[in-house]
Amino acid sequence: MANTTATSSASSGGATWYSLVTLTLLVVLVAVALRVYKRMAGAGSADPQLQVLARQSLGPREQILVVKIQDRFFALGYTPSQINLITELDAYTPTNTPQGALPSGFSELLSKARLKERQS
Repeated sequence: MANTTATSSASSGGATWYSLVTLTLLVVLVAVALRVYKRMAGAGSADPQLQVLARQSLGPREQILVVKIQDRFFALGYTPSQINLITELDAYTPTNTPQGALPSGFSELLSKARLKERQS
């Protein structure tokens, strides 16, 4: 009779261990699913009047962004610690340049922006 009690106790402990592992994996899976969902939900613009139209990497963590807010266009400098207004653009026409390549008129636009900044 004692042998039967020891066997049922051992299988009960195995079932408890299996349930604990299953529950832990389920909690981890739900946490990962929530994190992915939040990232995907954050990827879309919450406000349709604010759109990032283009971005150009300048370094590993620095970028220039072209942003449309309502009917106005802005060139912004972005780093992880701050966002700076470079200039407001009169208009913006997207170009089909490869990632990492600067558009042909970029230097001209930058010169105009700098001149406009000095004048104000």
